[in-house]
This record gives sequence, structure tokens and C-alpha cells, in this order.
Amino acid sequence: MVDSSCAGGRLTVAMLVVLSSALLATASGASRVEASPLASVLVRGQAPGCAGAVGAAVDRLGGRLSRPLPILEGGLAEIPTAALADLRTAPCVAEVTPDSPVHFYSIGGYDPTTDVASLYTTTQIVGAQAAWQSGARGQGVGVALVDTGVAPVGGL
Repeated sequence: MVDSSCAGGRLTVAMLVVLSSALLATASGASRVEASPLASVLVRGQAPGCAGAVGAAVDRLGGRLSRPLPILEGGLAEIPTAALADLRTAPCVAEVTPDSPVHFYSIGGYDPTTDVASLYTTTQIVGAQAAWQSGARGQGVGVALVDTGVAPVGGL
């Protein structure tokens, strides 16, 4: 029992009230984030070496890095929706985007799950054979290759 008639007792009671209030505020804030529905997002780090900081930010905000993607210096994460704004401004985080399904484009029965992108199939998909028949040979054309890093591809 605390004797509130002495100065030390009043100080002890005041400290207990302050500590109790701080604990309640922390607990209610944590439960707000934990009670928030989860969002599946891709988190990209700002620069090489940021993957650890990105993972730590996801953990600190109540999320889980479910699939690290080294090419992103981050990965796929499940995080409470209430924490998304904080994740977007976390150190080393360059971008947070919703995870979305990827759909393959199909031309003439091309099945990307069975055809492993032969050069012949690629020329059909991009319409190169028709362009060649019309006389186009690619002079003065720049070519870019965009690799998502979703799956390893030999030669890239």
C-alpha cells in the first residue's frame, strides 16, 4: 500500500498512473494494427543492401515478409492495412504496391506453361514473321528487355 500523505508516495502514485496510461495506449495501438485486415503487397527497397531494413520495417509494423525477392531488395509481404502508410515512409522502402495476379497473353494457342519461349514462338507472339514478310529488317530500331525477376531465366 502506498502512503499518499508523503511526497514520495505521491510521486510513486503519479509514476504508476503515467506508466499505466502509456501501457494502455501502446496496447490499444498494437491491437488496432493487429485487428486490421492484411494486405498482400510487393515491397521494393531503395538501393542494394536495403533488403534487411525492408524486412525489419515489415516486421516492426506487424507484417511478415512471406517471400523475399532479392532483385527487389525486398519481397512479397503480408501487412496490416492500417500499417501501409507507415511502411511506404519507412527507411529504405522505395515502393509498396498491391500484389496482383499475372496473366499470360496468348496468341494462336501459345501456352507459356508448356512452351519455354523458343525463338520461333517468340517471333510469332511479337508478329516478327509478318514484319519480315513486309520487308522490315529492324534497322534503326532500339530493343529493350524487361525482366520482372519473378522466375530465373537462363542467359539474363
